Amino acid sequence: MDLEDAWADATVATGVAVCTIAVTLILEYVFAVEANALLRISPLSVYFIYLFTHQWLPEGLDQPWSWIALTVAVSVGVLGVAVGP
Repeated sequence: MDLEDAWADATVATGVAVCTIAVTLILEYVFAVEANALLRISPLSVYFIYLFTHQWLPEGLDQPWSWIALTVAVSVGVLGVAVGP
């Protein structure tokens, strides 16, 4: 593993951590919703998918910002499911 790969891994991990914490805080303090733990930590699934699949993806798709964008999309989906009708 070279320094560039480590930097990309750290960037994706940081983005996923921020989104996971944001989902938990938004559900707790903004919407006052009691969501189960599995729903709150579901943005972490993107990081596990990243760990096991990123080396097989084309260079254009395998960018840290695309993984962070996917994590944001999952986080918005989690908020929609938890707060939904």
